This record gives sequence, C-alpha cells and structure tokens, in this order.
Amino acid sequence: MSLKYIIPLLIALSLTSCHISNSTSTAGEEELILPDMVLENGTFTLYQEKERPIEFSAGKATFYSKDNRAVIEDISFEQRDGSGALIIEGHADSGEIDTENELLKLKGNVYLNSIRDEMKIETDGKMSFDTKSQEVESSSYVTVTSPDGEFSSHAFYGNLLMEEYSFSNLEEGRIVI
Repeated sequence: MSLKYIIPLLIALSLTSCHISNSTSTAGEEELILPDMVLENGTFTLYQEKERPIEFSAGKATFYSKDNRAVIEDISFEQRDGSGALIIEGHADSGEIDTENELLKLKGNVYLNSIRDEMKIETDGKMSFDTKSQEVESSSYVTVTSPDGEFSSHAFYGNLLMEEYSFSNLEEGRIVI
C-alpha cells in the first residue's frame, strides 16, 4: 500500500475514533463507570474480621471497587463461624453487596436460614442483611418459620445475634409458647 493512501486513512481513523475518559464529568455529562471485574458462574468470599467469612456463588457478579459494591444475580451464600460451622445460608434472584460495610441488599425469591435459631425467612420482595450486626430487615411481605411457629407480615426486623424479632403488620401466624 502506498504512502498516499496510508496518510488519509490515518487521518480518517483519528477523526472517527472514540475516546473513553476516566476524568470527572462536567455539567450535563454522565460519568461512565466501568466494572473492575465480572465473574460468571463463580464463587468469591467476603471476609468479616476473619471470624465469619461469607462464601458466595453467583450466576453473575459485577464488581465496582470505586463504589465498594458488587451487583449480583442468581446468588447463594453461606456464612460460617470461627470453627467452620454453618450459621447462615441463603439465596436470592439478585441483589447488591456493599463490600465495605458487608451489607447485602437482596431481592426476588429471597431465602435466609439462621441455622442456630432454626429460623427461615422468605420473601418475593426485598430484604437487607447486615452480615456484621446480623440484622435482617424487609418491608416486603415476609414469611418466617421457626420452632415457635410460622408468621407472615408486611414488615419484619430481626437481630439474629440478640434473638430479637419484630413485625410491623402481622398478617397471620401462630406462636407456640
């Protein structure tokens, strides 16, 4: 190819090329945030003070280190105590993990099982689980099953460490005392 064709080709390519910038956006522009990593059909571990690591399996996990978050799909997880005994297990259709604060925001067919308390918490809506404080909260319709009975409510709060639970609007259920 001769030089007379290469120079116009280079000029045309430079005029039509795209540019992605990591600089901050100005008024009226949106900043493009690209993920650091996308994991498909894989497992990863979130370490919590090296005492109670949580192992996740995800159909897809997209990690954004700048925002300290992971967007997850088709997720299941297990949390173990310092001796390796299973204490929490669960799954959800999707959600988001705050990797700095170790907070799970789960949604769609959410299931959480506290092995120690023999308590199962289920919702088709949204549920948050703070893995540090072991607090579970949902404003969606929730069904809770435990040795004390089965309850359904439109709002639920539970502290699995303190074994404290409350319902805002108890819909149905029975308590065995």
